[in-house]
Amino acid sequence: SVPWEFPKVCPSCGEHLQRSQGDANTYCVNRHCPARIETGISHFASRNALDIEGLGERTVQLLVEERLVEDAGDLFALTKQQLLEVLVSDSSNETLVTNLLTAIDQARECPLSNLLIGLGVEHLGPSTAELLARRFGNIEAISLAEITDIAAIDGIGPVIAKSVKDFFGDDHHRAVVEKLRNNGVRLDLVQGEVNAPQILVGRSVVVTGSLEGWFVTREEAKQAIIARGGKSPGSVSKSTYALVVGTEAGETKLNTASDLGVPILGEAELRDLLETGQVF
Repeated sequence: SVPWEFPKVCPSCGEHLQRSQGDANTYCVNRHCPARIETGISHFASRNALDIEGLGERTVQLLVEERLVEDAGDLFALTKQQLLEVLVSDSSNETLVTNLLTAIDQARECPLSNLLIGLGVEHLGPSTAELLARRFGNIEAISLAEITDIAAIDGIGPVIAKSVKDFFGDDHHRAVVEKLRNNGVRLDLVQGEVNAPQILVGRSVVVTGSLEGWFVTREEAKQAIIARGGKSPGSVSKSTYALVVGTEAGETKLNTASDLGVPILGEAELRDLLETGQVF
């Protein structure tokens, strides 16, 4: 039998494949490669990014084949007539197109962190994208930030900081962002607080139980902690700074906090924590 050899060229476009030093993955670096374009747009529309319902892989493939889209920025310039001609064999059935256009329009108001994920910044995950969005507030500020400023954010190290800087230093990526801006996509939508005082940097605050009736919901409490530079993991450990306890809290977290001497906070103590960064 003939030994299997790893492909040297992209099966989609025929360009040579490349693998960076220290990287286990091999990539096609041709930005005009149909498969690469399709993958990028499908990722942009995925649930963890802009969550554009109805924009599945087959639909993306058709749009790329018809040269209606070359990148994610083109999605927001699509017209009803274009989509009808490509996606609907029976012109009387417009529901598919109408629903897709509605989903695309709703995606114009997506959170900045989701947009950063959708753009495909290497090494940037949901939590670090959220940190980046909260620290800088809009994509313009992120694109202009220095590596040292990005790396200074607790939870974002030099590798991610360099990746972000390299991404926005690329002409192609800047052109995609400009398309998004010109097509009405919000580039500054941050949920919760922006530029909150960084008084919880390096501290982990766990929130458990229901905060119904409090001045914040459970999710808002977590967001407020993160906005102040802290972390809000799901479990208590020896590194936990405090445990916020609402009603119907889990006994495991309470017992662990008690055994480790972790301060247990109620509503008033949480308010003080968010204002001062301290447990009294």
